[in-house]
Amino acid sequence: MFLNGRDFYLGRYGTRTSHAEYDRLVAELLTNGRRLPARVSGAGSDLALNELLVDYSRHADSYYVKNGEPAVEPGNIRLALRPLPQLCGQTPPGSSGRWP
Repeated sequence: MFLNGRDFYLGRYGTRTSHAEYDRLVAELLTNGRRLPARVSGAGSDLALNELLVDYSRHADSYYVKNGEPAVEPGNIRLALRPLPQLCGQTPPGSSGRWP
């Protein structure tokens, strides 16, 4: 979710957790006069890049299916993302606004 110029990870898409986190963030925004506090804690606040990559790989496996068979995209995605864990796997995705 992109809100007030920042990205927020709400959890796995379409889950109850992600919906609850969305509701919490919107309520916090409205309660604070449409401004978010300097530090917003949430479901994704302690998420390391490694965890995000694992979640995305699982998503790709279920999303990229053709005629009931796995497509080639998940393998290509894994190849493209392969260097990231070693470079910045323990970095929280929103910590500095960009990764090395």
